[in-house]
Amino acid sequence: MRFDWLDAYAIDEYRRTIAPDVEVTRELLLHSAVRITVSKGRCGGGPERLIGPDTSRLSFTVGDSPASLHNS
Repeated sequence: MRFDWLDAYAIDEYRRTIAPDVEVTRELLLHSAVRITVSKGRCGGGPERLIGPDTSRLSFTVGDSPASLHNS
């Protein structure tokens, strides 16, 4: 499984806002309908953008599970 700065951000935010003592897996994040949205930044950018976006541009939300959104 690939692990990068976005995984680390999602895990840190989940622990900070939902459950600090839980083992956080991708399955848990998917089941919890975790979403990370990146707001538009400025054009261009240098090599520092390769380490990931400025976290001040990120928003973390937890919603209904996808299964509950599509039940009819």
